[in-house]
This record gives sequence, structure tokens and C-alpha cells, in this order.
Amino acid sequence: MEKIYDQNENVVGHLSGNIVYDGSNRIIGYVNDPVLYDSNYNPIAYVSNGVIYNSVEMPVGYFNGWNVYNMNGNRLGRVHSSWLGLLAAGLLLGAAFGGFGFGFGFGF
Repeated sequence: MEKIYDQNENVVGHLSGNIVYDGSNRIIGYVNDPVLYDSNYNPIAYVSNGVIYNSVEMPVGYFNGWNVYNMNGNRLGRVHSSWLGLLAAGLLLGAAFGGFGFGFGFGF
């Protein structure tokens, strides 16, 4: 289980297998490298060369080390040490904090 931390170092969720959970243990999505899915298994984003792109191929976030950033350069959070955990953090932090321009429901 990979814990996901927000920008204030609070645990806000985790990855177990390929399932992403929020802090209340609700499933918010799935990761299947390089695609990010919502909780209904609809593809909502993908990752290429450390950049997260939404479903209309606009860059919405990026990774630097084990940290996740939005395109304004604001650090959204981090994980400890796994690529799938980093993808999960991109999904959870982008959705939960609106950092990538989508929220729960992912209204594309």
C-alpha cells in the first residue's frame, strides 16, 4: 500500500494494487500505466514523459521526483517510491484539489 500525501504532508489517500482510495477509503479511480481512470473505469487522463494530459490532450500536471505539480508549478503532494503510486497521486490530488481542472465526476 502506497500512501499519498498532500502539499501539507497529510495522508489523503492510498494506492492498493491498481485501485486509488481517498482518505475515507472510497474508490476514486484506477491506474493502469500510463492511463488514469475514474471510479467507473472511464479513461480521464494519461501520462507521457512525466506530464499528465487530460482526455483532450491538454497538459494538466507533471511529476518532478516523487512530487506532483499542477501546470502553474504548485506542488500538490507526493508519494514515497513507486511509479504507480505517483500515477495514483496524480489522479487523487488532481481530482480532490481541482489542481488539474477536473473534480469528482470528471465532467469531460
